[in-house]
Amino acid sequence: MKKYIACTLFIIAVTGLFANNNDVLTSKIKNVTVFLNGAQINREANFSVGKGVFNLVIDSLPQYINSNSIQVSGKGDFIILDTKYLVEQPDYTIQQNQYPNEVLKQLVIFNDSIEQINFDLEELRFSKEVLETEKQLLVNNKSMKSDSLALFKDALSFYREKYNDINVKLILVKKNELKTQKRLTKLQERLNTYNLEIAKLYVQKPMLPNHKVMVTIKTDVALA
Repeated sequence: MKKYIACTLFIIAVTGLFANNNDVLTSKIKNVTVFLNGAQINREANFSVGKGVFNLVIDSLPQYINSNSIQVSGKGDFIILDTKYLVEQPDYTIQQNQYPNEVLKQLVIFNDSIEQINFDLEELRFSKEVLETEKQLLVNNKSMKSDSLALFKDALSFYREKYNDINVKLILVKKNELKTQKRLTKLQERLNTYNLEIAKLYVQKPMLPNHKVMVTIKTDVALA
């Protein structure tokens, strides 16, 4: 069961810098009375204004405040003309908790490195594909017919040399591919760990409505 909160505000005109119209006042909790079905909170805020009509705002009030229970009183040479309870919805288009520049730079470095390694892997896989195709063509055309023993030996020597050369290159490419894949895996693991770390440091705060009270006052003299 939700428990609702009653709120009493006491505003005091004090000496200090003049507040502007619609300025947000800093209020402090003076005392709290707890009941079975809720609580009564008394808050106090100080202000200074010039002559005229001003709107003073007290914000960041509890979510479950009972708007019908709000009472505003004050001390000073001013008249309270109106009191309004307002709920300001957050602007969800605003990106909160933007990462610091050094974090963004590190993320760019990670992503650029991963992109480059992926290009390296693509190049190695292409080289492997070419060598395997060349090897298959050599195997498919290995039939050697010659009336001359010398020519047959030359052809056999060429085939053996070419076949071994392709296999050596193919093994080298596969080794490099494996090493590059391991580099990519380690880098991705480091990026995942880094993302978890910054997620803990820069937790996205929930965007909640701002419950506030706007008090309209009138003064015939500067309150300072």
